[in-house]
Amino acid sequence: MKYTKNLTLKQKRVWDYINSYLKDYSVSPTIEEIQDSLGFRSTRSVSQYLEALRDKGYITKNRNARSIELLDPSESVRATTALIPLLGMASCGTPEFFADNNIEEYLPVDNSLIKNTPSEYYLLKTSGTSMNKAGINDNSLVLIQKQAGYEQGDRVVAVIDDKATIKKLYKGDGAIMLSPASTDDIHKPIIATEGAICGRVVCVVPM
Repeated sequence: MKYTKNLTLKQKRVWDYINSYLKDYSVSPTIEEIQDSLGFRSTRSVSQYLEALRDKGYITKNRNARSIELLDPSESVRATTALIPLLGMASCGTPEFFADNNIEEYLPVDNSLIKNTPSEYYLLKTSGTSMNKAGINDNSLVLIQKQAGYEQGDRVVAVIDDKATIKKLYKGDGAIMLSPASTDDIHKPIIATEGAICGRVVCVVPM
């Protein structure tokens, strides 16, 4: 089977748990065991994740309690995804500390989002509400492309005084304004230089 879809972080968490359980006990967990171990509020939530894993070709299952079987997606997942480094948290409000070489982990991202080499991209988790009108909410996972040159209105990551923030970019006379796009008018623009910009937001990645 050819895999064309990637797992979200929560779907991968369920898949990892099933995989670990099978290795430990040689049978699959029940829906109730998945619910208890992963903290789901209901068995219906677990069933929805299992249905998604089945639809994407990662598992098979029937109506029996311990009938989940894992399929091997390794070759096809590698063919359709790229591992992108997660560098931590960027603020969509007051800027927070951000270290460019502080890689927390590598996460799979669908190749359809990667237009150049994977090394030109990184991921950030966001905090704050200053970009919620631009589709970036608190605790979003955002794919960033490193590049030279930016257009008016691009959503960008800027590092100012060793702190990072995501804002909309607008160019002026010898300076750059980093503007919020928020439903909350407490957020104010930041004046910066082009040298402070370290990437353009490609998209918010589903979690």
